[in-house]
Amino acid sequence: MQDMRQLALDIRLADHAVFDSFHAGSNALAVATLRGMATGERPPAAWIWGLHAAGKSHLLQATVALAHAAGASTAWLPLADLVRMPATLLDGMGGLHLVALDDIAAVAGNPTWERALLRLYEQLMAGGGRLLVAGGAPPAASGIELPDLRSRFSAGAVFRLEPLAEADCRQALQRRLGYGEVLHDLRRADWWRLELTVGSEDEALALGRELAERTNLFVNPNKHRFTCQPVWQPPAAAAGQTTVGVLTGFHDDATAGLAAQALQGRLGYAGRVHQVQHGTCWILCLNEPDRAKALALAEAITVSTARGDGLLANPHSQWWRIVPPA
Repeated sequence: MQDMRQLALDIRLADHAVFDSFHAGSNALAVATLRGMATGERPPAAWIWGLHAAGKSHLLQATVALAHAAGASTAWLPLADLVRMPATLLDGMGGLHLVALDDIAAVAGNPTWERALLRLYEQLMAGGGRLLVAGGAPPAASGIELPDLRSRFSAGAVFRLEPLAEADCRQALQRRLGYGEVLHDLRRADWWRLELTVGSEDEALALGRELAERTNLFVNPNKHRFTCQPVWQPPAAAAGQTTVGVLTGFHDDATAGLAAQALQGRLGYAGRVHQVQHGTCWILCLNEPDRAKALALAEAITVSTARGDGLLANPHSQWWRIVPPA
């Protein structure tokens, strides 16, 4: 980024992180607001928050990329990578048109950084600049201890980003990405893989059902349907179609580790549950009878590397695996 040359930092925007490759779904208002901020519209400050998979970094970088393309002076700061550097690296940024602060939790509670961020905020607001912040919680619950900084962030526009719903994914793939003729249907579900010490497959299935029904770690049995299988396979397809399964997950997702800790600790399954893995299960019903062609289509639909590519997994932050039909 040319506006950060004076910092001697190797910070690059991801090529795929643009608005055209972000599928808004229920986040349309947040996306429209950020697009406006990129071109100098109000509000002057915004805070976006949500789960790890919601696309916060993508939107921050997309906003910076659009503003930079329009000739604005910009900076995108991944704070988790910069927290060990002196907070004085923010000096001089108050004169930029747009500054985006990614992963605010990395510096929350650090008095030096918080004071520097308050100065940056005041300078940007006084000079007509824009400030965009991303975190895992709203400003009031962000861990920021400086009251003046917390109140200023709370006074701006605050948006919670929701993960893309199943119907939104299906619509985006069929209409926007051009898979309308080949993608007959798309379904998704949470996926858990458990490594168990048991005497037989029947005992493994019984223990899996027990964990699902009694621990509330995986499902709410009063609200959700679930199935336990020794090896997951996608369901059979109708004539002229192929059903392909896709498993996806995030490399640094702590959900599985927390579940394993609870099972091996307070819930008393230490001798029987050894490892837990968590992800998302996608079922693609494709209008393609040829198995090899269907698998190639499933991979194209899954992997997102640039605008116009797949939608289900970003290889920069996620793992993915195609599960062929039986």
